[in-house]
Formats: sequence, C-alpha cells, structure tokens
Amino acid sequence: MTASSPARGRSCEHGPDRVWEEVLHGPGGAPGQRRPVLPRHARRRPSPGSSALGAVARGLDATWGALAGALAAAAYRLREPGDGTPPRPPLPAGASLRPTLEEDRRARRLSTAAGLGDYAAPPIRSDLYGLQPLFPYAHARAWDSPSGVLVGQDVHTGEPVRHSGRAWFEQGTSGSATLVLGSKYAGKSALLKSYLVRAVAEQGFRAWVYDTRAVNHVEGGREVSEGEFCALGREAGGAVHRFTAGGPLRLNLLDARLTGGDASGREGLVRSVLQFLAGRALTPAEGFALRVQLERVLASPSLGGRAATVVDLREALLAAPADPDEPVPGSSCTEEELHAWGRDLGLLLDRLVFGDLAGFVDGPTSPELDLAADVVVWDLSGVQATHPDVVPVLMAASAALVLTTWTAPGRGWGVVVVDELWNAVRVPELGAVVQEVVKKARTLGVEVLAATQHLTDVLAAAEAGRAFVHDADVVVSFRQEPVNARAFGEELGFSPVEVAALGALGAHQALWKVPGQPARAVQHVLHGCERRLTDTAQRLR
Repeated sequence: MTASSPARGRSCEHGPDRVWEEVLHGPGGAPGQRRPVLPRHARRRPSPGSSALGAVARGLDATWGALAGALAAAAYRLREPGDGTPPRPPLPAGASLRPTLEEDRRARRLSTAAGLGDYAAPPIRSDLYGLQPLFPYAHARAWDSPSGVLVGQDVHTGEPVRHSGRAWFEQGTSGSATLVLGSKYAGKSALLKSYLVRAVAEQGFRAWVYDTRAVNHVEGGREVSEGEFCALGREAGGAVHRFTAGGPLRLNLLDARLTGGDASGREGLVRSVLQFLAGRALTPAEGFALRVQLERVLASPSLGGRAATVVDLREALLAAPADPDEPVPGSSCTEEELHAWGRDLGLLLDRLVFGDLAGFVDGPTSPELDLAADVVVWDLSGVQATHPDVVPVLMAASAALVLTTWTAPGRGWGVVVVDELWNAVRVPELGAVVQEVVKKARTLGVEVLAATQHLTDVLAAAEAGRAFVHDADVVVSFRQEPVNARAFGEELGFSPVEVAALGALGAHQALWKVPGQPARAVQHVLHGCERRLTDTAQRLR
C-alpha cells in the first residue's frame, strides 16, 4: 500500500485523470498529503442514462406535487366556501359538524399512502380575535365612504383610504376628533394641508385653522416668512389673519360677536384669559369684582356708542372709588372692598394694554378681520417666538366663534385644525373650549384635527390634553422614536406589533388607529398643487 501510493500519485499527476482528481480533491497538494475520503456516489461519475433517469424522476415529482396541491385547494374550497360558492346548509339542532377530509382518520391514512401526507394536516380553527396578532392590519374597517376625503392607499392591499368626521358619523361611529402625531419631516403637515385642500375643493367643507409654525419662501423676488397654511387659505379664497408684534390687527376680547352676544360667555372669556395670565384660578371675591366691573363698563354711557375694550375694563378695576364706603348694589360689600378684590385683575390686564402683550387685544376688532368666512386661517406664527403667551389668548378669543357664529345652522360641515396642540391645552379654559367643540361636533357640524410632534407633550401640558388624547376617535401616527412610541401602548391602546411598526414607517406613511380596532398602515399621496402648498423646504434649494 505504501509502496504503490507514490506510483499512483505519479500516474495521476501525469495521466488523463488529473482534471477529475482535482475536482475531487482540489488543485495542488503535496505528494503524500492525506485528503478527505469522499463517499462512493460522489467519486463515481454519472452516466448519461442515470442523468436522464434523474431528470425524469424530478419531473414526475414536480407534476405530482402540482396535482396534489390542486386537489388540496379544490378540497379546501369545497370545505370553506369562497366567492360564488354556496355555503353549507345549516345544521339541524343537536347535530354535530361532519368531519372534513383532513379530519377523517381513514381519509388521512389513504392520503398518506397515496403521497398526499403533506396536504392532509388537520386545519387550524380560530376566530378573528385569535388571528389578530398574526395579521395586525388585515381586518381594519374599510374606509371607502363617498363622504370621506381621500388620504392615500393601504400599504398592504393598495386599496384607497378615505376619512372624514362626517363619514364616520354616517356609519354610526363618532369621528369628531382626530389626533395627528409625528416626528419632524415625517409628513404630518403635508397630511393636514392635503386633507384641507381636498376637503374644501372636493367635498365643499369649511376650514378653521390655527397656524403657529412659520415657513420662509420667496415671493415676488423677496423672502417672506408666514404660517404654513397661509398660501392654502389664499388659494381657497379664504381670510388669512396674520398677527405680528406691532402689527395693525386687533381682536377685542369684549367683542359681542365672539360669544354671540351672550353676556355670560363674554365674562367667561375674560375670566379664562385672566386665569391664564395669573397661573391660577380666580378667587370668589375676584370673580365677583370682575362681574360687577364688567357689567358697569358695558353699560357705561361714556362709551359714546363705541365698543368697550379691555382698556376700559382695566381702568374700571384700577380706578379708586369716589366714595369708598358706598355699598355695592345687591351685595353687602363696599366700593373699597370691591376695588381691593379687583386690583390684581386690573394689573393683569395692564400686561395686555401696556406690557409685553400689548398690541393684540387692546383695541376694537379690526375691520380687516373676517370672522364669518368659510375658510379662516389664524396665522400666529409671527408671535409664537416673540410673544408665546399671547398665542393662547388669541386662540381663546377666536375659539369662542367656533361655538357661535362660525357654526351657525346651515353653514355646512367644517374642519377645525389646531397645529401644535400643546399651545391650546396648556390653558385649561381653552382646552375646555376644545373639549366642548369635540363633544358637540355632531350638533355643530364640525370635526377637530389636532397635531403635535410627541404624545408626551400633550399629556404633560394639562388635564385637558390628557382628556383630548383619550377622547380621540382616530389616531394618526407617523414615524416615532422608540422612546416616544412606548407611550402609545399605554395611552392609546396600540398593540406591541403596532408599537414596533411606528419606528419602521417611511416618509408619508402613518398608522391610522381607531380605538378597539387594528391599525391600518396608509401611504399618503400628494398630487397637483398639493406638492407646492406642502413644500416647506424651499430654503434648502
């Protein structure tokens, strides 16, 4: 054996089988090196006959597999009726369901002997609730109402997805509040603006927008900074009210049009502004002083026919009484006590008249303000950075119109958009107005779309923010960081699969969630003028 090995190596090295030996053992190799021993079927070269026989066997196996699959599919269609197949007749009372082909023992033995063992496994029976974790997006409600606004297409099925509060009401489900969440550059603002464009142009909806985010663009050869929704409001033929520090626009807090002429509503509006400025609730004595002085100001003959303003109310609260001991009509207190109770309120109003918040609500309502237009954009982006405390004041003053003039009977369906929701809910009284609009949405004929970046911003703002989150009928969430996505399962009822999907969403993709139902992944689509109206990156080009 050892003497013949070198000879075998030399013959292999110089003989015609060198190529085959290299295929078996690899190229090169020192003489006498021990190589791995291959099995006999690997060392044997296939003959033409065996190759043909193997090809025929593989073809027969593929044909038999296809036939068995077709037979199994036919049996499944007979067992589980599909479209066009008549269902099984109902079973009589007390009868049991006849076993199917896969469940019958004799049929399973015969199918196994015939080579159909892979297709004879017993079926898995479950309900939709049990299958939901496996298919989290497969059983969402079909949002195809003609009253809805097209927002995009389903990521998994490609079906068009429509949404509107009116469509949900028509289906017997509340759709008064929609909460839109998303990180920067995920497509949150594009969804809001494209939804408004289609709602106004296609469905004839009205729009009421609070815009607090400024964008820069070039118009007429010069750079302009304004709110994101201003261009949309102008193209829709609506009214755009842009407030800036030192600007000409004024919104009178005591304007009767804000509250529909309701005296108690006017007092409640002033009270909410004062409580925001004070950072606390008014005491009973302060509330009494406010009511008495407000009634005196509104009935004062010194107005000479003009509308009363907060300037007049400030003077009435701070002015020393002519007779301190004179009793106040209808009460047991004196004018001196009334003055002491209202002096702090007057000092708070002084901030709106002469302080850092002056120039916004300290005069008659400007005639340029169209308070009854079908499309109204309140551009507060110019004061968001310089006077952030005046933003809730202006929102509170104009929000009263949503409950009165703007939602009068016969005005049609309206959409109220609140960008940066935390600005509204950090004022408890303003948050209460938003909640009232949501609760009366069907009666008023409106729906509320509120947007913010992070869910935690709204939850930490005030109790009104938490109430709005829990009362939201539809939640739309764009891409979220994992640290922010955890709160969705606790506060909004997202399943672990849906929470994990929030971090994998692409651009203009969002999960639409209705409480109690699986979420739906939607790809939002922009077309036509929407691309121009939603473009906020002109400075990058």
